[in-house]
Amino acid sequence: PLTNACADARLLDAVLHRGLRWFRSVGSDLHGGGAVEPGFGIIGLPLDEGIALGAEFDQDAIYLWSPEALDIITCRPDGKGVRLGWAIVPES
Repeated sequence: PLTNACADARLLDAVLHRGLRWFRSVGSDLHGGGAVEPGFGIIGLPLDEGIALGAEFDQDAIYLWSPEALDIITCRPDGKGVRLGWAIVPES
């Protein structure tokens, strides 16, 4: 939809304006009909700045990838985050 394309262009402009290192990403909801949505991976952005950027662009959440885990972090003020994906758990 045009609204998503406009929001995507505005986010790209903000990312470029801030001089952030980024790459194009694509997300999809395999359980909700396979809707595909473009996005951005941003390298080296502190978590609080990522949450603020997501909130600025009315995102529900952002992904936080690290060598240890993939987290979905809420951008909403209620603070309800969800851990999905994978995590490395040391053997005991």
